[in-house]
Amino acid sequence: MSQLTRYAYINSKIHARVSRMLSEQQLTALSKSRSIEQLLHQMQHTPYEQLYAIYHETGDIQMLEADINIQAIRIHQEISSSLDPVYSKLIDAFTRKLEIENIKGMIRLYFSNIIKGEDISQRVTYLYRERIVDDISWSSLANAGDFEEIREALEQTPYSRVIDQFSQERIRKEGLFFLETGLDHIWVTSVLAVLPSLAREDRLIVTSLLDADGDLKNLINIFRYHAMWDLPPDQLSRILYPAGHLQYSDDVRRLMEEDIDRDHFREILKKRYPRLAKELETVDDEDVRAQVQRVEQYLFIMRKEEYRRLLRGNPFTIGTVLSYFFLSEQQDSVVKRLLNAVQYASASEQYREAGL
Repeated sequence: MSQLTRYAYINSKIHARVSRMLSEQQLTALSKSRSIEQLLHQMQHTPYEQLYAIYHETGDIQMLEADINIQAIRIHQEISSSLDPVYSKLIDAFTRKLEIENIKGMIRLYFSNIIKGEDISQRVTYLYRERIVDDISWSSLANAGDFEEIREALEQTPYSRVIDQFSQERIRKEGLFFLETGLDHIWVTSVLAVLPSLAREDRLIVTSLLDADGDLKNLINIFRYHAMWDLPPDQLSRILYPAGHLQYSDDVRRLMEEDIDRDHFREILKKRYPRLAKELETVDDEDVRAQVQRVEQYLFIMRKEEYRRLLRGNPFTIGTVLSYFFLSEQQDSVVKRLLNAVQYASASEQYREAGL
């Protein structure tokens, strides 16, 4: 199938969706809302207009967040169904990122309920229970009474290879961090598995995006978990993002074999990310958290620039689809933060007026 045939239909739909996304001016106006009602009223005639009716029916902010997640899933599924089988498989691999978030939400319910003995009855309502990519018994997962039931619910999925490495006792001992990290890697390895089937230009685009993300995310992980939390090298190797070149470099090998120091970390930055290294010179050497935050901001800006470049480029590549996914994900995050910020500010104002 030619690139023109593959993307002609889907690109017109994507560009129509992009044209309806909230502008910076709209987001600024929304951020000045004094109440949830005012915020949602201003979202009418936008991709979030359905939130107004949901809120007036339920009065529940978390239900609004759940609906935003559902719309993201449905958009991915719609795009997947509009492409040929090879590219549908690629989009399904990216959609696994959303499926994994839902799985993690279910497992957190189990952890809160079974391991910590907390009441989860109110939280179950907000998780999605329909098919995303794989056939998963979401009800069995949400109501799991022990870890074996989680294993059974996921045994026919790619996630079983991670789940099988854990037990209830291990979860009780070390929490969910390593399990969730292992699950997060599966969508990346799923994308990598599809790459050989793609057209050359699309293969290069996806590889470039994954490698750029992987290198910066691994840089963050190395600094945060090795430098700040003294995570041993054998455990650090388990959480490295399975893409990019940094994980195979002599720099990382040295970090695994030696005690990291600030100078060594800065050497890596100067060699690989000179612009970022220069920005970090303005951050207090002793404020490690601020440095990590600056690296994360750099990653976000770099990704945003690259995705916007792809959106402006050749419309008959996978870059247009992936750019839309990224921009939509970021805007959904902003809207969720706005919902919670306005709700919190409104509640705080009510408390102040009541003299509380």
